[in-house]
Amino acid sequence: MAAAAIIVLGAVFLFAPPQQPHRYNNDQFIYAHTVARMKRGESYYRAASDSYKAVGGSVETTRAFRPPTAYLFWRWVPTKLLWPSYVILVAVVTGLILLRVTTTPLVVPLVTIYLLSLGRVSVEYLFAELWAVPLVAATLLEVDRKRWRLAAAFAVAATAVRELAGGLLAGGLLAAIMRRQPWRPWVAGLAVTGGLYALHARLLEPYLHAHGTEAKLLGTGSILTVFHMAGFQLPAGRAIGPVIWALAIVNVVRTGRFPNLAFFVTLPILGLIADRPYWGAIVVPFLILWAGEELSDRIQRTTRRRTTARET
Repeated sequence: MAAAAIIVLGAVFLFAPPQQPHRYNNDQFIYAHTVARMKRGESYYRAASDSYKAVGGSVETTRAFRPPTAYLFWRWVPTKLLWPSYVILVAVVTGLILLRVTTTPLVVPLVTIYLLSLGRVSVEYLFAELWAVPLVAATLLEVDRKRWRLAAAFAVAATAVRELAGGLLAGGLLAAIMRRQPWRPWVAGLAVTGGLYALHARLLEPYLHAHGTEAKLLGTGSILTVFHMAGFQLPAGRAIGPVIWALAIVNVVRTGRFPNLAFFVTLPILGLIADRPYWGAIVVPFLILWAGEELSDRIQRTTRRRTTARET
């Protein structure tokens, strides 16, 4: 039933294209503009640099440029198919993968609704964070199956799309050390990821400027940013975010998954140092899932206790 709901949701949203970005939506405009330039033959780094200039900006630091992975894929997808590709490859595929991981299948369509709704907000479907989500889900599936090489490979792929997924590799190594499981795949994954980022930084050097206009990163966060990140784009997100985050952490600790997820489920803590609530897009789908699992488990335990009390 949950699988059918996910597929139906995807089919409905295929015909509900997102709003188009305006120049003042800097991030969304830059992403869409970069893809359009690449389709005309520019390299990723040239296209991204020119897109920053189109909004009157310039870049000083490597961290302002996303890894090119997702853009290299989008380049070859016809523009009219970018949204359907997101619906199928991100929203629907993530949901179908999570059905094989979760103990509470009926929660998964909520994750699908979140991804579909978020993607429709001014081409936020071009946020790299979101395209890393199915790869994170695949990592969780392979960890659950104890196929460590595949798990590490998917974690590398997710990190190549968005660096924020790197916590999965660190968590995999932590869990391997604590539980005396194979650790080499995780070390190799960290090494590959480091090499890819070094290559990214090297290729980016010619496009950096001495005095960039990108927004300050470190020292801009607050506890409100933490809450916003944990509930990014959810209704009343700053209120709901801390609740689902707390439930999710309780769930992964209770089920023994915390070592693997220690540096991923705690990602909203970065909001204390950086005002980037949209980073939450990569983790909120999973917070919803784990919070739902925890609520379901608590309800079932309460029901069993009441039933037992009546019988005695």
